[in-house]
Amino acid sequence: MTEQKPDYVGICIGSGAWTHPRWANLDYVSDAYADRQERVDYPCNLFNDNFPVADSLYQAAYLSHVVEHLSDRVVRHTLSETFRVLKPGGTVRIACPDFDKIADAYFRKDAVFFSRFGFVKFHPNESLHQRFLRCFAAGYLQKSKFEELPRMSDDDVQKLFPRRETAFEAAASLVAKIPESYNSFSPGTHMNVWTLQKMRSLLLDIGFTEAYGSWCQGSRSRHMGHKKHFDLTHPFMSLYVEARKG
Repeated sequence: MTEQKPDYVGICIGSGAWTHPRWANLDYVSDAYADRQERVDYPCNLFNDNFPVADSLYQAAYLSHVVEHLSDRVVRHTLSETFRVLKPGGTVRIACPDFDKIADAYFRKDAVFFSRFGFVKFHPNESLHQRFLRCFAAGYLQKSKFEELPRMSDDDVQKLFPRRETAFEAAASLVAKIPESYNSFSPGTHMNVWTLQKMRSLLLDIGFTEAYGSWCQGSRSRHMGHKKHFDLTHPFMSLYVEARKG
């Protein structure tokens, strides 16, 4: 079990290239992310491993654009381990794509919204329907080479998503069928869908005593207020949720 360094106050889970002088980084060390991982204090496979961290060690935890790459099972395990390593009174902050914002943009046919995603430079000619799908279920894309899922045409997407009111249920039905092996097949692409209600329910079920929506760089925790370090990834489409360990 790796112990806390004396001056560390928080732990960043799924840290990638993120660093902070007073925070520890926990991440899976792999070739896919090797060029982006500047420092990993706790090597850990989120799919199967418990965190190599003692109980009640940190005052804060931060996950920035991690949970959209993981299945519901793995997210529950990851946040349960996060709960374990937080001190009583500690806060976890989660940033991820907000399905409500994404669906609203899709149904108003907002091409400008989707053009702001980083993936556009690699897939400049995709339709609005394919860009929408890429935000949460990339394994179904027409260009996908993942053989365990069917390809979805633009017509398929439109038939599955006829109305805004049923969009979350339709998206949830798609991601529920994505096998966890998709993460290894295509690291960095999206395979889950999150709303405030879904994330808040999960956090409370895990044992956090308070879970609430936040906004970009609006943390209630004094440890996550530095504007040069927190909430810098795609704020235009992000959901921010915090929870407190009682």
